Amino acid sequence: MKIRMIFIVSWLLLLSSVTNGYCESPGSQSYTPTKLEWFEVYLNAKYSEDRLRAEGYSIEFDIDRKTDTVIIWVFYLSSVDREHLNKRLDALRTLVKTAAKYYGWESWIKVTEKLHLNQ
Repeated sequence: MKIRMIFIVSWLLLLSSVTNGYCESPGSQSYTPTKLEWFEVYLNAKYSEDRLRAEGYSIEFDIDRKTDTVIIWVFYLSSVDREHLNKRLDALRTLVKTAAKYYGWESWIKVTEKLHLNQ
């Protein structure tokens, strides 16, 4: 019985030391994102588009933490159908505002866009 108890205690100490070493690595440290950071990840996962080759544009989302603003980045080629792109951008603005309203964040989240012509 005493040997079994020593074995169990040794095993628990070994497990504890391995776990503690693992949790201290930079990639294992806990981190809680802000609401705005979480929203950026959500928008990129759900609505970012890479249509540069097919339709001449790509869309990504970024945030400005100082102003609580979601930035819709649009990278486009000179050959893009601007009417189609503008309609897509209008739809994305609406989607961002609708999602913010769903989470109850519409009072503080702002939306803007930045367009960049790829040469």
